[in-house]
Amino acid sequence: MLQQFLLNFCISFLSFQCTNVDLSKTNFADSSTEHDLYFQASNKMQNDYESMPEWYLHNRVQVHTRLSIKDLNNPSFFGFPEKLSQHGAPVLVRQIKAGNEQPWWPSKVGTLNPQTAAFNSNGQNLAKKIITQLHDLGMKSIVYYRHTEDAEMYSKHPDWVCTDIKGTPIKKTRGYAMSLNSPYRDVLIERLRELASYGADGFLFDEVHIPFEGDFSSYSQKLYKEKYGTDMIKDYKSGNKLRFFEFRNNTMKSFFEDLRTALKKDGNNPMLIVSGNNWPTLSDLHMDSQFFNEFTLKSELQMPARLIRNGNFSMPDSIRKGIPLFYINAFCFSFMRDNSFGPPHIWSAGIHGTENANIITAGLISLGCIANVDIDPVQSNISDFDTAFSWDKQYGEYFEKLVPYSYAGVLASEKERNTLINTPMLAWRNVLRPAYNSFEKLYQYGIPVQIVSDAGLTKENISTLKKIYCNKELTQLPSSLSDQSDKFDNFASLTRMNQDEIINSLQPPVYCIKDEEYTHVNYFTDKQGYFYIVIASDFSKFTPEMPDLVKAKANFGTHQYTKNSAIKLFIKKENLSEKQIEDITNSKKLGSPKEEKGYYVFTLNQDNNYLKMYRFKSNL
Repeated sequence: MLQQFLLNFCISFLSFQCTNVDLSKTNFADSSTEHDLYFQASNKMQNDYESMPEWYLHNRVQVHTRLSIKDLNNPSFFGFPEKLSQHGAPVLVRQIKAGNEQPWWPSKVGTLNPQTAAFNSNGQNLAKKIITQLHDLGMKSIVYYRHTEDAEMYSKHPDWVCTDIKGTPIKKTRGYAMSLNSPYRDVLIERLRELASYGADGFLFDEVHIPFEGDFSSYSQKLYKEKYGTDMIKDYKSGNKLRFFEFRNNTMKSFFEDLRTALKKDGNNPMLIVSGNNWPTLSDLHMDSQFFNEFTLKSELQMPARLIRNGNFSMPDSIRKGIPLFYINAFCFSFMRDNSFGPPHIWSAGIHGTENANIITAGLISLGCIANVDIDPVQSNISDFDTAFSWDKQYGEYFEKLVPYSYAGVLASEKERNTLINTPMLAWRNVLRPAYNSFEKLYQYGIPVQIVSDAGLTKENISTLKKIYCNKELTQLPSSLSDQSDKFDNFASLTRMNQDEIINSLQPPVYCIKDEEYTHVNYFTDKQGYFYIVIASDFSKFTPEMPDLVKAKANFGTHQYTKNSAIKLFIKKENLSEKQIEDITNSKKLGSPKEEKGYYVFTLNQDNNYLKMYRFKSNL
C-alpha cells in the first residue's frame, strides 16, 4: 500500500507543466515526512549499486583508447592521456597486454616482453608507470588485459591450449586461445594480482573467454567427466548443446569468481568488467544471466544491431524487419542494465563529430549504462566529447546515487528459450518476440519497465513489480515464488491492449506520452528519497561509420528524428502534494500542472538539450 502510494507520488510530480521559478525559493529537502523511494527499487539492485565504487557510478562517460605496445616509442603513449585529462576525461581504459605478447612488466610468471626492456630497466615498471600516470592526472585506471591468448605459455605448455573437437589447437585473430581449465588459469590470476597491486582501479576482459569452437582440451574433458559422468566429445556429438554450454558457462563463472577471491585476499577490489559477447541479444547459449548477476557487463554500442546471425537463436529477418532499431536498442540495453552487476560498460567506437558524441552518450546514460567512448589518438577530435565529459561534472553527484526503478516486468527467460533449442523459430514466436513486443508497448508509453531474467526471478528482485508478463504455458516459477504467482500474466494480455487500457489496468505511478516516439525516458531513485527522470533522444541513426549499424538501418528501416521534442509526464495526484518538480538541467522549478484522470500532467521540453534530468522528492 505504502509502496504504491509512493510510486504514484513520483508520477504526479513529473507531469508538471514547465514554469520558470527560481529553485532557490523552494527547499525540496523540507518535507513533513520523508518516505524513501529508493527502497522501492529492487533490493538486489540497490545492494549491487551500494557496493560499486563511487567513481564508476559518478562518471557515466568514460574513455577507451587503444594505445598498444607498437606505440611505446610514440609521444602519444604518455602524451595522449595528458591531453584527455585536459579535456576532463575522468576514467581511461588502457591496454597493458593487448594480444598474445609477453607481459609488459617484470612479472613473476613468464618473461618480460623484450620491446619493453628500456621501460623496465633500473628497477622501473612500465605497467605501474601507466597506472600511476593516470592517477597523477586525476583519472581512474581500467586495465585492458587480453587474457585469452599467450604465445609464450602456448609454446611452453601446448597442452594448455583450447582445442576443437578434432584436437586441433584453436587459433584466433590475436593468437591461440588458452584453456581456463588448465594451469594457465593460475598464470592469469597471478599476473592480474600483480597489476592490482600497482593500483589498477579495474580490469576489462574482452571477447568470448572460450572460443565458440569449444575447449576440448584434456583438462576440460577431465573436468567434464568428473561433473557429468559422461564423455565430453561423445556428449557433444550426440547433440547435447545445453550441457556443453552449461559446462562452458560454469568454467567462465568459476574463473572470474576465483580471480575476485584472490584479489580480495590481497586486499584489492578492482572493478571486474567482463564481456558478455552476444549474450545481451539473447541469440545464443554463450554466457547467461546467472553470470552477470555477479559481474559487471562489458558490451558494445553496435551489439543490439548484430543479433548474431550464426547463433543458436538468431533473430529471423521476418521478425527483425518488424521491430524498429530504436526498440531493439532500448530492449537490449535495458536487458543489460537490469541484469548486470551495476551499470554495464558499453564500448562505443567510430564516433566522429560533436553531434554523434552527444546523442550516443546521452542515450546510453538515459538507459542506465556507462558510455565507454573509444577515442583514437590520431583520428579522433577530443573536443567532440567535451560536452559529454561535462555531464560527469554537471550530473555526477546525481549519477553516483541513481538506482534503476521499475514498476512492470517482462520476463525474457533463457531457460524457456532453451527448451525450444531444436526449433529456434518457435523460441522466437513463443518466448523472445513476445518479450520484445511487451517491452515495446511499455517503453513506448513511458511506463517504468524491467526486463526480468532467470537470475532475476527472486522474491527480492520482483517485490516491487506489480505485473510480470510472460508465456504462462512455459513459465515454471521457483517454489520460492509460489506466493507471487498472481503477479504473472500472459504476454498477450498486454499486447492486445491499447494505451488507455494498459494505464487503467496497471495504474502506474508515472508514465508519459511522447511527441517523438523515439525518445528514451527512463526512471531512477536514490537513497535520499528522490525520484529521477532521465530523457535523451534516439541514437540508432547516428553512427554511420559502424558497419553493423549501416546494415541495421537497412534491416530495420528508418524514421524521422526530431531533436527538440516534448513529453507529457503523468504523476498520480496523491503522490505529489507540492505540485512541483526540479529541472536539474536548467536549475528551475516546474509547477502549475494540469490534472487528468487522477494524474498531474507536466509538459517537459528537451529545449535543445541532448540530456535532460528531472527529479522530485516525496513529502507525504
